[in-house]
Amino acid sequence: MIIDFKNPPIIINSKKNCIFVANPFDKNYNLIIFRMSFFKRVIPFLFILSLFLSSCNQKKIAGIAKDENVAFLLHEWNQTITDIMVGDGFSPLLASRTYAYPNIAAYEMLIQKFKDKQDMKNRLNGLHELPPVEIGKIYCFELAAIQTFATVAKKLVYREEPCDVLLKKHIAFFRDSMNLHEDVINNSLEYGKLSGEQIIAWAKEDKYAETKGKPKYLFSTEPGKWSPTPSEFRSALEPFWGTVRTFSGINPSENAVPFSIPFSTEKGSRFYNLAKEVYDSSKTLTDYQKTIALYWDDNPDQMTFQGHIPNPRRRISPVAHWLGITQQACKSKGLDMMESSKCYTMVSIAIADAIICCWKQKYETNLIRPVTYIHDHIDPEWSPMIETPPFPEHTSGHASVSFSSATVLTHIIGNSEHFTDIALKDYGLNERSFNNFYEAANEAAISRFYGGIHYKTGVDGGIEQGKKTGQFVIRLFENKN
Repeated sequence: MIIDFKNPPIIINSKKNCIFVANPFDKNYNLIIFRMSFFKRVIPFLFILSLFLSSCNQKKIAGIAKDENVAFLLHEWNQTITDIMVGDGFSPLLASRTYAYPNIAAYEMLIQKFKDKQDMKNRLNGLHELPPVEIGKIYCFELAAIQTFATVAKKLVYREEPCDVLLKKHIAFFRDSMNLHEDVINNSLEYGKLSGEQIIAWAKEDKYAETKGKPKYLFSTEPGKWSPTPSEFRSALEPFWGTVRTFSGINPSENAVPFSIPFSTEKGSRFYNLAKEVYDSSKTLTDYQKTIALYWDDNPDQMTFQGHIPNPRRRISPVAHWLGITQQACKSKGLDMMESSKCYTMVSIAIADAIICCWKQKYETNLIRPVTYIHDHIDPEWSPMIETPPFPEHTSGHASVSFSSATVLTHIIGNSEHFTDIALKDYGLNERSFNNFYEAANEAAISRFYGGIHYKTGVDGGIEQGKKTGQFVIRLFENKN
């Protein structure tokens, strides 16, 4: 039973040929059973009883008043898992998966309040309907959504304690500030946990675990192919991520942007000029272009050394950066919890699927990075402005992530939404302002060229992949058929 107004004094639930009348303020929910033949005689009694109980007890039973915006609950959860992942150095790929599943879980819980809105069961790849609610029980779906988010998030992060602390805080909010009845709290938490466990079971089927059991990736010595890059010469990051199940059902092979320029070391060849363009640009960067390269670096786990002692520097990944922009957009627009949940869910799905498509492309193309080519054929002393990440070049992951996000955010928020990005303020970088999301995405994409880690073709390919993925996710959510 779902009650979605402030002070419902009774529950009426017809089942077979009976009416069940319960006093929801009684912890035991003692039932009085009337035969349907007595229905007309019961109605006046129920009306009087409702007035009496309403005046005697002001406990809110279920739901949140329409004018009560509790979207901050979702903002705090997304920020908490961001903080956990930054502290533990999550890669952008792992971060994308860690954002997507909890946000989907919360969305599917909240959507049950709205008959006119579209849930995603049987639309998202392999997702089925959540467990049914129990007839006769009252639920607060906002609280259930928080419990569902927490249940899923705790399985995907390394440290559960921050999640436990936040969940305890939010339960206290519903109990103390929202005055929810204890039975409703318990019902909601139980249902949220049960639904979260179903989302976890769905997550276990996405082939992520199988990528960990595959043999070590051996890079090719063939000319033009990727090999580990300075300064750390790390092993290839997640070479099998392109086999992970997409959330939206988009086919990575159909979202490919092939690299068509033949490899050559001959001066004046198309490939040589591609690398020379990166090299020449690095010599003439303006202060403005350097600022862009550093601002969008978003390297979550860069290692510096003091002598032989490693010193990790933790920052947000490109994925976390765009989820931070999403949070700012939701707050600026005053979106309620349901609207914010949809925004987080669509953006996180678009990002996760864009990365899967990008990674499939990267390891199939297996293209040499600019730093390797320039060292071997142009200038052995050259270094890019930012650290080259440990995976092949084509296409740009940052461009793909940025344009998948910007495409979804523009659809939801609008194309003229001026905003100031403060996501990096805690990491010592000044805020930057943009006229719209695509302006920010364009800056993020070209930053990889300015930083010396991508050819222009990689940037352009990532932009195309990101746009296509974002549009695919929009069609998935907005198609009512």
